[in-house]
Amino acid sequence: MEKFLTFSYWLEQNPGPLEATAQKIFIFILLIFFIGIFSFSFLKKKKGGLYFKIWRNLASLCITNLIIGMFLLFFTEQSIPVLSSRYWFLIWAIGIGFWAYFIIGRIVKIPEIKAEREKKKQFSKYLP
Repeated sequence: MEKFLTFSYWLEQNPGPLEATAQKIFIFILLIFFIGIFSFSFLKKKKGGLYFKIWRNLASLCITNLIIGMFLLFFTEQSIPVLSSRYWFLIWAIGIGFWAYFIIGRIVKIPEIKAEREKKKQFSKYLP
C-alpha cells in the first residue's frame, strides 16, 4: 500500500504488471461494467419513459469504460512501456467521475420534469 501512495508509482513509464490484488479488483470493476451493460440495456427498452435517457447514458458509460478498461488490462499484461503506465488509470477514473457527474445532474432534474408533466396533464385536461 505504501507504493500505491507514492508519486513515482503513478508516473513511472514502465511500471510492470499489476499486483495480484490490484488485478483482481480491476477485473471485478470490469465485471461490474459488463453486468451493467446488460442491466441498463434491458431497462432502457421502454423508449420515451422518464428514465430512458438515464438508462441509455448508464449503458453507454458501461460499454465505453469496459472497452477502455480491457485495453488498459491488455496493455498492462503485455507490459507495453508507455501504454501500461499507471497515470492512464487515473485519467480513466477522472473520466468516469465526469461522466457520472453529468448523469447525476440528469437524475437531479427528474422531480422538475415530473412536476412539469403533471402541470401539462392538468392543463390539457381542460382542452377540447
